[in-house]
Order: sequence, then C-alpha cells, then structure tokens
Amino acid sequence: MKTDNVIINKSKKIYNLEFLRFVFIICIILGHFMSPKRGLWVSFPDIQIYEDIHRTINSTWLGVEYFFIIAGFLLVYTFKNISVSQFIKKKAVRLLPSVIGMLVFTFVIGLFIPGIKVNIYNAIVTCLFLNNLGIIPNQYTWFISPLFFSLLLYFYLLKYYKKENINLAIAIIVFSSYLLIANSNCWWDAFYNYKGIFNIGLLRALGGVGLGYFVATFYFNNIEGFKCCAKNLFTKLLFTMAECFLLFFIIYYSIFHTFRHTRFIFLFMFIALLLLFIARKGWMSQVLDNRVSNFIGKYVYSIFVMDQINQMFWFQKLHQMSEFAHNNPLLLLFICILTNIILGILVYHLFEKPVSAHFAKGK
Repeated sequence: MKTDNVIINKSKKIYNLEFLRFVFIICIILGHFMSPKRGLWVSFPDIQIYEDIHRTINSTWLGVEYFFIIAGFLLVYTFKNISVSQFIKKKAVRLLPSVIGMLVFTFVIGLFIPGIKVNIYNAIVTCLFLNNLGIIPNQYTWFISPLFFSLLLYFYLLKYYKKENINLAIAIIVFSSYLLIANSNCWWDAFYNYKGIFNIGLLRALGGVGLGYFVATFYFNNIEGFKCCAKNLFTKLLFTMAECFLLFFIIYYSIFHTFRHTRFIFLFMFIALLLLFIARKGWMSQVLDNRVSNFIGKYVYSIFVMDQINQMFWFQKLHQMSEFAHNNPLLLLFICILTNIILGILVYHLFEKPVSAHFAKGK
C-alpha cells in the first residue's frame, strides 16, 4: 500500500471553493437555457436579448471542467487510506441519492405533464454508473459516471502506485485525454465518441480530475511558500486584485465572448484562481471562506443533477408563456434558474441529506 503517495491532510474545509462551485453551476444552467436544443432561445428566437445571449454564450459548459478540477484537488486534499470497496461505497452514497431524487421528481412531474417520463432502462444504467462511458449512449446526468470512474482510477493510483511513477502516469493520462479532446474538435459535446471509442465526457473527467491532482500536489509541495506570502498590505492587495481579475475574467468571458479556440486558456486561468482561493492570501478569498459559502455549496450537486428535469419542465411550459416572455424576458430567465435551485434544495433535503445521515450513523 503506497500511502506515502500523498499527504493525508487534516486541514479544515476550504469553504470558498463552494462559492466557486455555486457560481459556475449558475453559469452552466444559464448556458443550457440558451442552448440550441431546448430552452428560452429555442422557444422565443424573436426576443432580441435571448438572441444576443445565445450568440455569445459559447463556453459556460467549461464550468463542468472546473468541477472536475476541484474534485481532483479534493480527492488529494481529503485523501484517506481506505479500501477500494469503501471508496466505491462512499462515492455511491455521495452521488446516487440526488440521482434517485431526480428520477422520483421526473416520475411525479410526468404524472401531470405529458412528454415527461422516466425511462426505466436509462434510469438503471445511470444508477449503475454505466452511462456516458463510450459503451452505452448518453442517458441522464452524463457527468456522474465519468466523475465516478475518474475518481476511482485516481484513488487507486494514489493508493497503490509507486510514488516515483505516479506523477508521470497521471501526466500521461491528462495529456492523452486533452490531446484526444483537442483533435476531436467536439470538446463541448460530452456524448460524442471520438473515433467511435473515446467518449468526450469521460476524457473531460479524466483530464480535469488529473489536473486537480496536480493542483493539490503543487500546493502541498509549496505550502511553506504560500504561508510566507501576503505578509504586508501591498502583497495582500496584489493577491486580492489577482483573485478579482481572474474570477471576473473567467465568468464574463465564459458567458459573453465569441472565441471558440481559447478553452485551454480558461483552464489555466481557473487553476491559477483555484490556487489563490486555496492559499487564501487575498481579501476576496478570505471573505468568501465562510459558512455562508459552505451553506450554498452543499446544494450545488443536487442543483446540477436537477438541471435536466428543470429544462424538460420548462420546455413543455414555455409555449404557454409567450406574452410574459416578451414583456419580461430577464424575469423569466431568472425564474427558470430559480426553479432549478429550488428543485436542487428539495432533492438535497429529501434524498441526499437523509441518506448521508443514515450511512454516517452506521460507521
């Protein structure tokens, strides 16, 4: 057992990361409602503000990449030397309750709205973590299975692989994943199988979680250097300015830009932002490192899971709201996002939290 591969960390939770996750899930939902598949722009292409947002909103889906990177960082940051079977159980308990909640809500909503129903085959495949791996066509919540298997792979490497070889092995996985993604020219299409074999969603998870591993190892290897930073007002101000600039740049240009060939720049900028938030040397990262951020962050995963059913619901209802949409386009967009948040909160309290509490008592 190669438990010396990582530093088993006992530090407190980094709350400001939850704030980042919440911000980027809102960006993802916004992007979905302006996508060419379903949502506000499809239903009302004649509303100019929807057309303007749709035309420029090209990269909000990169928020999923940021989630994968944070997940990789947290895998190392919270690493515990448990068995592989215990790790699988832990991740299943973390990931499945919200999925089950989404399926229940889909069934209930489908009782009242024709066109919304649970596909039993898709539901079983999703709950077995078999969707979107390049074997079975895309099903519900594409990101869950790639995330699960990527975390499992990297956990196994951290636990058993030789210390002197692990960085090279993970670097090869990350490089190969992004090389295949770049050559596919379909980074945004998580369901596409490049060359009929390599699923883009799985490659995105392997690349992102791997990058998160390197963020964590860089942080641990330079932790003393981080402690020495920002000991005076000037350096603290520099850190704060860097945090504000990177966060604003990533959010703004993820939503309002038309450049399609700069996605790797966003990844590097997010990694820099992540390191700044982990170090907590600027005022912004310190102010956001609080229990309020932790409170909103606990709902992010369930909000993400409920995104699909929320889109399905509104796609069935928007044709009945033409007058309201034309008179209040931004208000309708806000309501669509708000219902997603509310559904996520309900699923968290009805499914995710009770299941977690049950298994926590069984320890």
